[in-house]
Amino acid sequence: MKAYELMEIIYEAMKRLSKVDVKMKDYKYLALYMEFNELVAKGEKKDYIRIVLSEKYKISKSSIDRIVSRFGKQLKK
Repeated sequence: MKAYELMEIIYEAMKRLSKVDVKMKDYKYLALYMEFNELVAKGEKKDYIRIVLSEKYKISKSSIDRIVSRFGKQLKK
């Protein structure tokens, strides 16, 4: 498969993401965001979650805050 063939398959999704200003490279943080929400739902404190995920994903706690904020933002149509 060539790059253009893959882009052709996901063209509409890429177009929509681009319109609402979602960063394409954020895909790698989806698991982090889902894990953050699971831990919040279990009643863990957000400071504890930030420490755990910071160590696991090797990123700063402030980066986790930015990712969570960006992913939780309501998108405009």
